[in-house]
Amino acid sequence: MTVYESGTATAIRQEVAARVGETRYKLWFADSARFELNETENELVVGVPNLFFQDWLANNFLPLLKEVAQKVAGRPLAVRIVVDPELFHRIRRNGEPRERRAVLPSDSASSSEVNQQAPRSEEAPRDRYTFDNFVVGPCNEFAFCACREVARRPGAAFNPLVIFGPLGTGKTHLLRAIANAVSQGKRPRRPLYLTSETFTNRFLEAMDNRQLGRFRREVRGADVLLLDDLQFLTRTTATQRELLHTIDELVGSQAQVVVASDQHPSYLTSLSPSLRERLITGMACELHLPDRETREKVLRLKSERLGLSLSEPVLNFVVDNVAGSMREVEGALNRLLAVASLSGRKLTIDIARQAIADLIRRQLRRVTIRDIERSVCQLFHLDSKTLRSRSRASGVVYPRLIAMYLARKHTGASYQEIGQYFGGRLHTTAISAERRVRELIEKHAVLQIGGARWSIDDVVAAIERSLGV
Repeated sequence: MTVYESGTATAIRQEVAARVGETRYKLWFADSARFELNETENELVVGVPNLFFQDWLANNFLPLLKEVAQKVAGRPLAVRIVVDPELFHRIRRNGEPRERRAVLPSDSASSSEVNQQAPRSEEAPRDRYTFDNFVVGPCNEFAFCACREVARRPGAAFNPLVIFGPLGTGKTHLLRAIANAVSQGKRPRRPLYLTSETFTNRFLEAMDNRQLGRFRREVRGADVLLLDDLQFLTRTTATQRELLHTIDELVGSQAQVVVASDQHPSYLTSLSPSLRERLITGMACELHLPDRETREKVLRLKSERLGLSLSEPVLNFVVDNVAGSMREVEGALNRLLAVASLSGRKLTIDIARQAIADLIRRQLRRVTIRDIERSVCQLFHLDSKTLRSRSRASGVVYPRLIAMYLARKHTGASYQEIGQYFGGRLHTTAISAERRVRELIEKHAVLQIGGARWSIDDVVAAIERSLGV
């Protein structure tokens, strides 16, 4: 590719490559992006070959590009992503870049990079991602039972099944446990596990190479389709329409569809209304951050498997002081194992406290619903009783919606807990509140609250600053 870039633009390109990794850099930037610094407008212009690239980079890489541009240039730079005519004609003339063809999976692909991006059930580590290895507790029991039932009787119930919850609650584990179970059952089924990014990439490749038939035969021919990270699905109409038709055809033929996301599908505003509505016609199960009972189970089970002896006082200390995701709990356990193996000393509470000190500090900074309520009331000069009341005045409704949105964003509380906290409301009220605020943020709306005009962006930023997040 003939690209003439300034020294600063080249440095930005190199920093982007370091940040996103070799695979993503080859796919989206190497031969498919031109970096130019517009000193007059104080902006970085990123040229791309078509609207799909423009949309994908804007939705997935814009914050990173802004951060890298500021770091390299030493000052804030606006970032503008545009369709570059030269790149457009080059790809039309020469076809898909070689690196991109190598990265995107196909039926015959077998490279380790491809396997990492689109592992099928036969490629997943069976000894790790199973139902037996999944620790069940009050925080995830309903979702676990639904997934196990789907694995027993694919296509018979809960179709499509959506599991959703914060990072580190076990969504990917459950998807792959389904894949392993159905592929090894008495009547083996063919599962297909894909992330939404991989689904998009493979669909894009199929369109560009005029192989949509082959793509559809592979995806729609699965007995069980498992789609992870739905929240990252591209906003492009073509991709979402393809997924909608895929779900319709699979469900119609009694094949099973299971989708995982960090949000309930009804307020994933990046999805088209028709796709959101299709997903909620089945069953949606929420996974929560692990409660104390589940954290204790995880620590006991995994410490036994690692051969690490934890006294009851040490185990209870860790359970009480690491209250984040499963990954944080496992991270704490790995640190204790390292300390025990390297020092040769018996683990005491003091040694455990030193080993997981930074995790404990993060827990101390953890935001609660009460913290959010206090900050919202302070900003809008309300008392908590008024915020939780049934008042429909705009001076109360908007602060309440924002409080519910931030409670969902920054705490491990469920929709039911949030609704109950703010005046004994239903969980659907909390879901609706989050969806509404997300829509306002996307539109950069200005609100009329208590006789004053407020920018939704400024309001959220001010509350988050007061919370220290």
